[in-house]
Amino acid sequence: MCTTLRGAGETAHAARAGRLVVTHVGRSVTPQQAVARAAARFGGRVDHADPGAGCVIGDDGFVRAALRRVVLRSR
Repeated sequence: MCTTLRGAGETAHAARAGRLVVTHVGRSVTPQQAVARAAARFGGRVDHADPGAGCVIGDDGFVRAALRRVVLRSR
């Protein structure tokens, strides 16, 4: 679990992830700021999980379902 956006970027970098999707951003940070902060430590593609948005990660249905729940809860 990451507690900061920079921490999320560092974790994604260390894991050699291909993409990072930022969720649960505090009200004092805009989605653009959140992406920029995470990207500063990651170096790969970073997106913000906008409410109602979805994305497919791999072929694992469980991962898709879990992501869908996170996105829906962020509304």
